[in-house]
Amino acid sequence: MEIQSYNTRTLLNNQHLTFLREFEALILEKTAETLEVTQLFDEYQAVVQAEDDGILKITKSALTAEMQVADVERGNLLIGGMDRAHSAERHFKVDYKAAAMRLKVLNNAHRNAYKAGFDNETSRIRNYIQEIRSEKYKADADLIGLTEWMEPLETANELCAKLADQRNTETRDKEAIGKVKDLREKSDPIYRKLVKRINSLTNVYGDEKYADLITRWNTRIDHYRVTVSQRLGAGKGGSTGKGDNTPTPPPSGGGGEEERPGEL
Repeated sequence: MEIQSYNTRTLLNNQHLTFLREFEALILEKTAETLEVTQLFDEYQAVVQAEDDGILKITKSALTAEMQVADVERGNLLIGGMDRAHSAERHFKVDYKAAAMRLKVLNNAHRNAYKAGFDNETSRIRNYIQEIRSEKYKADADLIGLTEWMEPLETANELCAKLADQRNTETRDKEAIGKVKDLREKSDPIYRKLVKRINSLTNVYGDEKYADLITRWNTRIDHYRVTVSQRLGAGKGGSTGKGDNTPTPPPSGGGGEEERPGEL
């Protein structure tokens, strides 16, 4: 079981930074100490922050206001559904109350997702929806009426993801190409070293300790492959592993992930 290899060169600059930040958030969740990658993760965070600082952020965008409205809407839906569950904790029906109490830990873990950065919030809400719809929680969520909140929450969240992708494409500053390209050339090797370390540690400790991280990150890598293919053409993002744990080798020869390096 391994994190699949992925060449980040076809990612736009803001997508590239988001990719690195998502991996950072996942490791922070699991803790670098638990994963036994503390020193390398410190290096990783330093280069990611340098890249973040180096990307020139657009001051005005036609999409900014729309993103703000969509962000508020998904936040309201997230909290609204959780408040529904919270109210059920005091329900006069014993089975409703029991279901709400079983959902309480999950809801508490995701309650502050709306306070996260825009793209990180998108990822966290996706994870929450996936959990609510899982076999572990579905019956309880159905019983107390929480499931019906997931469809409008998902619609609002995916609108935010779409708007973010549009603004990423819009955010172009030709003067930043050289500087950000240099920063990416520093962050990519550290990312690959961190992935290699985690993959190596699975051989030492077995899959169990790293299974959730690897599975979730491979799923996100597949998402980025699809996003690149939608922008550059079918197959240009590489072949997905369909969200499983099997490493997907990069395409050989020309084209594919090697095209258009360091785009804005």
